[in-house]
Amino acid sequence: MTTKTMKTTREFGTVLDFKEKMEKVDFYVQEGRFDELNAIELASQGKLISCFGNNAGSVYTVFYLPASPNQDYAVGNPERGWEDEQDTKYDNPEIENAPANPYFSPAGWQYKLRADEAIVLFTELPPECKYYSFINYIMFTEEKKNKDYSKEKGYFRVGNEATGYYHPIFGSIGSSVNSGNVKSTGDCAYGTKAVIVVSANKNVTDCVIEQLKEAGFSEEIINIMTIPEQTYRMGLARGKDTFAFLGRISQPADQGAYEDYIAGLGENSIVYRVTPKTELPSAPYANEKLIPRGNGEHEVALLSDVEQHLDTIRNSLIRQYADAYDYEEFTSDIAVPEGLTAYTKDTNAQGDNRDTAYLMTQNFTLKSDEDFIVVYGVNHTATGKAHY
Repeated sequence: MTTKTMKTTREFGTVLDFKEKMEKVDFYVQEGRFDELNAIELASQGKLISCFGNNAGSVYTVFYLPASPNQDYAVGNPERGWEDEQDTKYDNPEIENAPANPYFSPAGWQYKLRADEAIVLFTELPPECKYYSFINYIMFTEEKKNKDYSKEKGYFRVGNEATGYYHPIFGSIGSSVNSGNVKSTGDCAYGTKAVIVVSANKNVTDCVIEQLKEAGFSEEIINIMTIPEQTYRMGLARGKDTFAFLGRISQPADQGAYEDYIAGLGENSIVYRVTPKTELPSAPYANEKLIPRGNGEHEVALLSDVEQHLDTIRNSLIRQYADAYDYEEFTSDIAVPEGLTAYTKDTNAQGDNRDTAYLMTQNFTLKSDEDFIVVYGVNHTATGKAHY
């Protein structure tokens, strides 16, 4: 007992021990990959049909998962450079397979989930940066019958007659695990190690935690991210929802260390899809109580004469440019709905995250090389209302 008490430091155990222990308690364990999703590069190669408002300068990381046991894998398109989805290791020929996920390149980063499956990530955390986070998404949902989606913002179609036809929601599920709240092996959120468990079933979560602890992982480094089963269409059947997991890394302190981290991420991280051999009863989570985007203190309370200062800047710009240029003035508003709101409204949240506000103006066009934009306002970093 004394020895165990002494070992409550935040230890990172043995990953293979965890795998063997999960298999001994009647779970299939399949290894996927946790790696970069370079949206701009893939889109430039014709391998990704949407960048979803990718932030230039930020790196995105995703799970690439195999199909679930006794599920068909999604077939790619060699003419477009789209590879097949990773096939399952466990395919009983006596059981009729569930249909494949609707194909979306690159294969494997959006997937259906049985409600009693879990995803377990063992990873080194990013080096020092302004911000990083991990969050789950509802990625695609089946199109509703007799509904015209053509005028929906960010709409496109994936799937076929066999899988069903789907459109993007890309709406966040709950709050993120981020550089301000992550549980890891050290006191620093950067460069340490962590375990992340994604689950929709409380009993499965408890089983995973028990096997992690048996394999030497301290509970103090295990981050649980829940999916409320009763909200989403979970399962492998035709028309069930697909999910995704997305990491973001912004503005590293050391560019070389950051590039080394990304280059080695696939080798230095392990992700497992764990599936009980016999389907387990539902043990659902409630929808998470979400953190507010703000803290209730407006910047007007932190600064004096805000409106007057903004008006001074505006008038100065008009005096400088109005004689030589025609000009339009735009306002900025929060551009994307919250994930659960987008899901219930059947619209595209474009990868929202509660850690930011996503301000955007109306659309505009620069009609010549002499046209330009001036952005002015409060410096949110200086007031402490933003990290960057």
